[in-house]
Amino acid sequence: MILSANPLRRVCGAVCPDYFCQQACARRLFDRPIEIPAVQAAIVARAQSIGLPAPRPVRRGGKHVAISAPGPPAWGAASVLAQRGYRVTVFDSRRNPAA
Repeated sequence: MILSANPLRRVCGAVCPDYFCQQACARRLFDRPIEIPAVQAAIVARAQSIGLPAPRPVRRGGKHVAISAPGPPAWGAASVLAQRGYRVTVFDSRRNPAA
């Protein structure tokens, strides 16, 4: 599910600063919440180590999309659109948009 539904699956588990999911985890009522980003990182690393394939590239259509926004939301949108066959160009004014 993570491999197919999350375009930034590798990044989310490694650097996700959003711990709201952990605050909502029912397990916290018993002892402590599940560390969801760490679990996701472990699942993705295991999938890669056993050779589960990444999503297959789709045949490109004739449509081209430009995204003008910084950071993870732009890269996530670009990934989803590319998986759906769009040609995507991301414009980001920062020198190192991956940072």
